[in-house]
Amino acid sequence: DNSSVLAISPDGTRAYVSTFGIQEGGPALTVVDLENWRVVGRMRGWAFPRQIAFRRVPSRQGSQ
Repeated sequence: DNSSVLAISPDGTRAYVSTFGIQEGGPALTVVDLENWRVVGRMRGWAFPRQIAFRRVPSRQGSQ
């Protein structure tokens, strides 16, 4: 199954799309800036992504 997966960041500014391109080096997660409509990066190094999830990371009080 080579269907793409799409996720929009919780703040709505970025799209994360699983892609597969032999010319581009195989499976990747492509990051698109939705405010400027441009690709800002591709993350590689794993099998074809089938799910994308976001989670909140609590900030640590007192850290700067």
